[in-house]
Amino acid sequence: MAGPAVKRPFRQLQIIGKRHRVVWDAPLTENDGEIDFERNVISIAPNLPHDEERDTVLHEITHAVEKQLNCRIPEEKLRIIVTGLYAVLKDNPRLATYLLEDEGDDDRHDQGMG
Repeated sequence: MAGPAVKRPFRQLQIIGKRHRVVWDAPLTENDGEIDFERNVISIAPNLPHDEERDTVLHEITHAVEKQLNCRIPEEKLRIIVTGLYAVLKDNPRLATYLLEDEGDDDRHDQGMG
């Protein structure tokens, strides 16, 4: 008998004007994640540890950003940058909220402190 289904946070992502479907628990054999640029599909392997799964999702999103902006980052450098960004976001949970807030949401802007 199978265990309870794991609830996934999203099934699709909008990445710089293109919708990408996200396939969780994909039967990948060589990588923890991959992106199909032709079909706009991001696939994530099953049973990854918490941080590794999130790092992998961010890694594949970064590949989509590369494609949309027509730039190329060597895989080794991309891996380092993504892991570093994930570590910063994890160590500073309020950072994502700050980055995503609207200008009107921040009282410091109204007080001339921003």
